[in-house]
This record gives sequence, C-alpha cells and structure tokens, in this order.
Amino acid sequence: MAEDRMEQPTTLRRCPGCGAPLQSDEPTLPGYVPPEHLEREQPLCMRCHRLVHYGEVLAVRVESDDYRRHVQDVGLDHEVLLVVDLFDVEGSLLPELPRLIGTRRVVVVANKVDLLPKAINVDRVSAWLSERLRAHGFEPTAVMWVSAKTGEGLPTLFALLESTKRDVAVVGAANVGKSTLLNRLIVHFGVKDRVRLSTSRIPGTTLARVEVVLPNGKRLVDTPGVLVDGRFGPLLKPDELKVVFPSRRIDPRIYQLDPGQTLFLGGLARVDFLSGVHQPFVLYVSPALYVHRTKRSRADVLYFEQRGRLLRPPALDRDPPLPEWVRHRFAIGTLSARGARGDGGERERRRPTGKCDIDLGGIGWLTLNGAPAVVDVFIPRGVLPIERPAMI
Repeated sequence: MAEDRMEQPTTLRRCPGCGAPLQSDEPTLPGYVPPEHLEREQPLCMRCHRLVHYGEVLAVRVESDDYRRHVQDVGLDHEVLLVVDLFDVEGSLLPELPRLIGTRRVVVVANKVDLLPKAINVDRVSAWLSERLRAHGFEPTAVMWVSAKTGEGLPTLFALLESTKRDVAVVGAANVGKSTLLNRLIVHFGVKDRVRLSTSRIPGTTLARVEVVLPNGKRLVDTPGVLVDGRFGPLLKPDELKVVFPSRRIDPRIYQLDPGQTLFLGGLARVDFLSGVHQPFVLYVSPALYVHRTKRSRADVLYFEQRGRLLRPPALDRDPPLPEWVRHRFAIGTLSARGARGDGGERERRRPTGKCDIDLGGIGWLTLNGAPAVVDVFIPRGVLPIERPAMI
C-alpha cells in the first residue's frame, strides 16, 4: 500500500518592495512575478521591478478594503508613527484611522518640511497641525518635523525609536512618504541585505504590510497608504503628478486682486474673485504649476481656447479627460453667500472672520487675509476644496 504523505505547508513569500504576496498566475494582480523569477532569493514583483528600474507604474487591482485590513490591527502593541505630508495636510487626515489603528495616541512625523517656505514659524505651524489632528480624532504625543528626502530632523526621530521598547508601525495616507522614511530607518538601524521599499509619487505604491526585522530584534512595519476621498492624486497621471507635487521648496505667489479677476492653476482649477475689497491672494503650489491671471469676463473664452495648451496640465488629448468642473463658493470675512455642495446643489456657507486657507484638493492651497471676499473655486467633480484656519 502506498504510504499517505502529509503535504508540508509553504511559507507565504512577499515582494520586499511593496509587500504584496508573490504569485505567477495573473499579471494584473498585485505581486505578479514571472514563473522563472520565483526561485530568486528576493524577487521583486513586476510592478516594483518596473518602478525601480524604469520609473514606470503598472496598474493593479487593489480594493480599498485591503488597505484597511492591513492597518486595522496596528496600534495596540506598536509605537505608532503617523506620517503627515506638510504639503497636503488635509489629504493626510483620514477620519477613520484612529479606529483602524486601535489607538488615538501617536507620534506625528510631519514630513516634507523641505518643501515649506523658509520664513515660517515652526512652533506656530506645529500647534496648528496638532489642532487639525485633534479635530480628526488623534492625540499627538509629539510632533516631529522631518524630511525623509533630505534627512532633516531624522536624528531626533532615530533617538526616540532607539529608546522605545515596542515594535514600530508607520501609518498614514497614500503618498505621504512612509516608505521613503522607512528606507531611512532601515539604513540607520543597519539592516543588511534588505531590498529597499518601493517609492514613487503614485498613491498606493505600498500594497500590503511590509515588516523589517532590525538587528536589535525590533520590527519596523510599513502599512499601505489609505486613500483619502476628495483629493486630486488618484485622478492624475504620472506626468501630471510630477508637475503638481513639488520636488523643491515652494515660495508663496502673491497676486493683488480686485473683484472681477480670475486665477487659473494650469487647467486643473480656477479661482474667481466675485466681490469684496482689494486684497492679496497668496498661492502655495508647486513651482512647476503654471498660474495665469485674467479678467473674469474673459475666463470662459480663455479656458475654451487655451485648455491643454497654455492652461496645462492636463494635456488637450488626455484620455480619459478629467471630470467636469464643479463650482464651490466661499464667503470670507463678514460676508456670507450660497455655495455649491459639490454635487450640483446649493448650501449656505457662513465663514468666520480671520485669516484662512482654501485647500485645493492636494495641489496646494490659497491663503486669504480675512478681509471680506466671495470666492468661487472651480475644480473637477470628486475633488473637494476645504476652508481651514491659515497654516502659515
């Protein structure tokens, strides 16, 4: 009689770049590796291989529930680092994240400080950021200003992590720089023979949890970026992201406007000054994004004639085109006005007096000094501009 043999379980192998389980059956799914490469010691999935070596991004099907599944059990036994993108704070604040990570007390790593203007009050902006976080359910135990790109502020973060006795989990929204930060930590803690985590401007580069064991036995956990609704990032193509996500320090662009003037941010957004007093409109956007000022009476014709040409991105032949623009009306200072809900309806928006920002869905923000003004923002459907207290 032939002896029955118990099949031995196989260890699940994951891509060291993005964390996706490796598979060789379906090229359009995460973790695909050609069958002949599976025998390699640390094979990168095709997506990470193309990203690392050619700068190309392959589309994969990843459900939003998968992101939540990978972060929901982080927090109880981890030192949690919440990474926030200082260029896109509103896109870094996912309201449900405190529930998913199981804790409200987090160390906030304010990343991309290298992008902010030099003439800022760090203490003031730190207090502003803490207040924004508390409003979204977080309780920051510390706010650390860093640049994962340049290394600024990292020694203080390293010292904190060396003093903790717990494993460390890095959490946050997509594209805030978690994997770049973790790569810095891998080098600092002396992890040998470890393939770097995949990084890019594309939201959702990390597809699953990635754990790295440090020489001292602690574990570093990188989690997938949670996609935040109402942002530009998921709508834009790689060449457009290179334009709107700054790679160097942004300086304020100041436009002294009278009612009846318009600002175009490429072909991505339009700001109309409807009524109020003469005042500065201060834009904090990527240096590569073209801003055009014109009369409101000419704005419709200009957009029809120059979209995809002078007013770009997006390109004229973009396929598919971006969603149609929706109007959002903001009443600043002592004025009030009716504004679009974003779904074609109307609602009353009453705004407090004081200096404020209008966040433009991840491509920057507009600062107004609090003087009376009614402003229309036209932006693609699905992207939500947000008024907030002034950051700077």
